[in-house]
Amino acid sequence: MGKSVATTTEAPLPALPDALASLFTEEAGQGMEDVSPDDIQLPFIKQVQDISPERDDTAPEYIKGANSGDLFNSVTREIYDREGLEVIPASFRNTVVAFKPRKSGGGFLGEYESKEQALEHLDEPAELVESVTVAIMYRPMGSSDSFQPALLSLSKSKVKVARGWRTQLLGVRIPVGTNDDGTPKTVQPPIYGTRFCLTSVRTRNNKGAYYNLNVRFLGSVGSTADALLAKSFGEAMNARELRAGFDAETFGADDDDGSKPAF
Repeated sequence: MGKSVATTTEAPLPALPDALASLFTEEAGQGMEDVSPDDIQLPFIKQVQDISPERDDTAPEYIKGANSGDLFNSVTREIYDREGLEVIPASFRNTVVAFKPRKSGGGFLGEYESKEQALEHLDEPAELVESVTVAIMYRPMGSSDSFQPALLSLSKSKVKVARGWRTQLLGVRIPVGTNDDGTPKTVQPPIYGTRFCLTSVRTRNNKGAYYNLNVRFLGSVGSTADALLAKSFGEAMNARELRAGFDAETFGADDDDGSKPAF
């Protein structure tokens, strides 16, 4: 379960008087008509590293109680314990993300489909980072809460995690009945029909020790509603109806494995 005191939208609310409930029902969504994808901040699930500002009580990003290896929501700042997150993958997208070099002030310059596309559009020096953006529905392991949408930005060493995740998905077979000859019938499910456990794991390279992600298959989703919700989220991301809010912090210390930009 989450161990921070961040406010969420799922807190129990008292029952409304009938007249107010009727008003809310009749005018549901009013005032939000002009909200576009640019106005919505999708959260990223990020990872605390030894040098993360979330551990520095003098930094504006500080989160009380944050420890190395913790996963947290970048918007609510909620921290999740070491049991990890139950995750339904909704979509994977390979991208190249461009940043202004730190010595030039830093800053996000854009997200592109390929290195070639980035170089064609950029008119200033940039650091290009290979990234896999994964749209997920998630909740803390062991929780009965509703699944919530979020993004994972897997760059540098985490690109290997994305490859391993996709490899697992290729091998998943779910029983759906029996064949005419009585043998079990299995199918490869859509990705939004699968569940995984996402946790932190301590690893090491020639630059030192750091935390990476581990993804373990759990089984199929438990309800049609959960599958359809993940499907809808993935389709919206693929159609660019929702956008990942990349910034310099997205590729910050949570992926500081000592590696160089991909290009």
